Amino acid sequence: MEFGQVESVESVDFSFPKEIGSLDVEPGKHNSFELKIGLPTFADDQYKGKIYPSACKKADYLKYYAKTYSCLELNSTFYSIPTEEQVAKWAQKVGDSFLFCPKVPRMVSQNINSTRSLHLFREFSSVMQTFGEHLGPGFLQLPSFLSSRLENELFNFLFKISTDNLFIEFRDESWFVPDTLNRITEKLKDLNMGMIITDVSGRRDVLHMQLSKPEIMVRFLGNNLHLSDYRRLDDWACALDQLKSRGLEKAYFFMHQPEEHFAVEIAEYFANKTREEYLSSVTQPKQFQFKEAIQPDLF
Repeated sequence: MEFGQVESVESVDFSFPKEIGSLDVEPGKHNSFELKIGLPTFADDQYKGKIYPSACKKADYLKYYAKTYSCLELNSTFYSIPTEEQVAKWAQKVGDSFLFCPKVPRMVSQNINSTRSLHLFREFSSVMQTFGEHLGPGFLQLPSFLSSRLENELFNFLFKISTDNLFIEFRDESWFVPDTLNRITEKLKDLNMGMIITDVSGRRDVLHMQLSKPEIMVRFLGNNLHLSDYRRLDDWACALDQLKSRGLEKAYFFMHQPEEHFAVEIAEYFANKTREEYLSSVTQPKQFQFKEAIQPDLF
């Protein structure tokens, strides 16, 4: 993910938002919570020796990936819709609780005003059903040129596709003006759709804490294991604990790095941080292949 990358993080203010959203929760109710951690690809050769055996064949990458992580940010669907046969092959290689979170094709997200986009989304959705029980929520990444001036057109499209298994990623700055952000959050609540929280260095405004349903999807872009990556994830571990008490039931957390293979280390750190300090009772990713947790050098 190139969005929000910077050459240097030394001048970036990584302060976490002070205002954290909430949903209507009955007083005294203790809701269950599940954290699912994944990466944006399973096809990186540099995962060998980390989570794949050194002699692992490409055909077995997904099988080993699914032994370590509980979900996958499926970005290949952004470029083309796979065949049902391909989707079925992917589904056969993962365990019972594993989920694929497919990205809506760019032919749809970049042309929401066209009738063809509606047909393409339905075709995409139909093919994704082949995942069966392994289908997680999809996500629609809006292009940076799509501003809030097209709010009515966007929500007309979202109303027509009629699905509650979808998250929306906003990028243009106009969506994050407080009044606009609050308004679209309420509209997404009505549609039972989620809003992706993007945590990147170069656009801190997209790190909102709005809840439109009891689930969130976070796309976290680090800086190749810079100390700030660990501190930001410490803040996230604390925030998830707070969000859980405010009605959050599930979080999909996808780790990105400029050099994607570093996402393996940072994902393990986050899994251990949440388990040990905040969310010991929640469902965690399967045990990582490392012998011990990777800790940052703080001093």
